[in-house]
Amino acid sequence: ILRILQASTISIIAIGGRLPQIVLNIRRGDSGELSITTSALNLAGNVARMFTTLVLTHDTLLLLANAVQGVLNTVLLYQTAITAYRRRQRRWMRIAEEDDYDPEEEGEHMGVSPAAIEAVEETTDSPTAGAVDGGDAISGAGADSGYGGGGSL
Repeated sequence: ILRILQASTISIIAIGGRLPQIVLNIRRGDSGELSITTSALNLAGNVARMFTTLVLTHDTLLLLANAVQGVLNTVLLYQTAITAYRRRQRRWMRIAEEDDYDPEEEGEHMGVSPAAIEAVEETTDSPTAGAVDGGDAISGAGADSGYGGGGSL
């Protein structure tokens, strides 16, 4: 009877718990909010269970159950990794579109957006650029800084 209960865990827990998630991910085209970290840790725990089963018990039924779970966990990890990659690509594409990013200019500006370059140029072109309260732009010593000029510490 123990063998029957162990065999039922393969279908109920392994297949019944992971397979619907895999099918849902395929239908949606991504893994939704499923965490890549959680999927990786599930697979790592499964590999540890397989190792201890091989070393300690040599139980083929338990090893088979762990192997099935391992395959399903690997599929889930793959799906979450692909989803994370696609989201990262979409995010970079949105950033590129918003900043009017031109890869031809990347070497010239070293990947800095034109808006950021204009902002820096505007601040460095002003007559008080780098000055702090009329002080020295290099040392940062100004009227309020407490350095020289009778300021108190």
